[in-house]
Amino acid sequence: MPEIDGYGTFSALQRISPDVKVIISSGYSEEQVLDHFADRAIAGFLHKPYFQAELATIVRQALQRSE
Repeated sequence: MPEIDGYGTFSALQRISPDVKVIISSGYSEEQVLDHFADRAIAGFLHKPYFQAELATIVRQALQRSE
């Protein structure tokens, strides 16, 4: 993203709604991403490329955790 990176986007979303559920999608490994976002509570991780069914599953899981 040209104006803001994923970490900055996450921070902006949390300022709007502190309990926002964020799923990180990246081509980097899950370990690398979790290390980078260690101080944030991410709702899930989805490795790129992914299928629509995988996205649906991780979104469903994130929503169920918030109930």
